[in-house]
This record gives sequence, structure tokens and C-alpha cells, in this order.
Amino acid sequence: RLIHNAENIVSFASRAAGTPGFPATAAPLADPLAAINQDAIPIVDILLRHVAVALLSPRNDDKESEKVSEVAKMLSDDRETIKAMVNCLDYLRVRIGIPRDMQYPAARELKIELLRLAKLLLNKSSSSPLLSNAKNNNLIESV
Repeated sequence: RLIHNAENIVSFASRAAGTPGFPATAAPLADPLAAINQDAIPIVDILLRHVAVALLSPRNDDKESEKVSEVAKMLSDDRETIKAMVNCLDYLRVRIGIPRDMQYPAARELKIELLRLAKLLLNKSSSSPLLSNAKNNNLIESV
């Protein structure tokens, strides 16, 4: 599903880097009027491709870390962009519905990979003030 429906999933995840809809809703994760951040789409697409490769390949943490380092370099140490991308990954992770979107075992593996990638991105920007953010600390601890 991640590969087959990539365009829609990337657009959906990019809502986390966009602006909230108007009028505001009580549940920001369920805001149907939230605007997609068009600038985030290419980066989110690359990140989700990394997730797909990680799901289909044997686990090699060193190789995956190198790939994430390349992505982090592409973001040119822009802490705000890294924060936005981590928010996009987390937005997608918490919105995966079981069994609506996928069965539990597949959803669990996808959520683990999304968290792992977010953790690697945060670690690559370890000098970033992102790590002092309580929400992101919880994200790291949950991996």
C-alpha cells in the first residue's frame, strides 16, 4: 500500500508541515481542512521511500544510518526543516488505522520504521534544540 498509494500518502503526511484549517478543529490530527505544505512533499517522498526500502530489505542499521545521513545532509542542517519532517513522519504514524488501513502486523512494522527514521533524523541533528522538546524526547524513547 505504501508504494501503490505513495502520492496520496506523501500528500497526507505533508499536512503536518502545513497550516491548520480554518475554522480550527478540536482534533488537529483529524483536521480535514489542513493545508498541505507543497515544499515538504519531495522530502517526505524521499523519507517514505527510505521506509519502504527498510521494510523490504534485511536489517542493516549501519547502512540505513548512512542513508539517513545523506538525507540529513540534503536538509542542510536546517533544524526547522528536520523538525517539520519528523512531525510529518509522526503525523503519518499516529494516523495509521488498524484494520482500516492495514492489518496489525504490517501496521506495527510500518510504525516501527517511521519511528526509527524519525529517531535517526533527530540524532543526526543532535546539536539541535529539537532534542529538548518533550514531545520529540517521547518519540525517541518509544523506539
